[in-house]
Amino acid sequence: ARADQARADQARADQARADQAAAPPRSAASLHVGPGEATAPSPWFDDPAGDTLLGLGVAGVIGGGVWLLSAHAAAVDSTTAPTYDQFEALDAKARSRGMVGVIATGAGAALILGSVIRYATRSTSSESPTVTGWLDPHARGIAITGLW
Repeated sequence: ARADQARADQARADQARADQAAAPPRSAASLHVGPGEATAPSPWFDDPAGDTLLGLGVAGVIGGGVWLLSAHAAAVDSTTAPTYDQFEALDAKARSRGMVGVIATGAGAALILGSVIRYATRSTSSESPTVTGWLDPHARGIAITGLW
């Protein structure tokens, strides 16, 4: 009976090692909390997606503001241009820089609005999205799962 028990224990240990060897290694990015395990929810400002949207939005608004100031300076300079050709060049410069400034400022404002919406609608659940990748001889990819 003791020999049978030892063989059964050895078989279970061998099977556990085989299962562990067959399982793909888990990277830090694919580790997640199981369904029964709860963690404290992170604060609203600790959301990478919202932080990225906000940072890009602020950069867009600042960049757009710089382009708009440059357009204004070119427009002011065009009013004192000594020749009509210089006036046309400065006026075209002011118009193109103004358009870039308006587009950049608008895009930045939209990204800031997106970050506010992301912060307001993000899940308060402790479950976070899991990102993992796979490679095999015929395919590769990225999988994203979880609450959004």
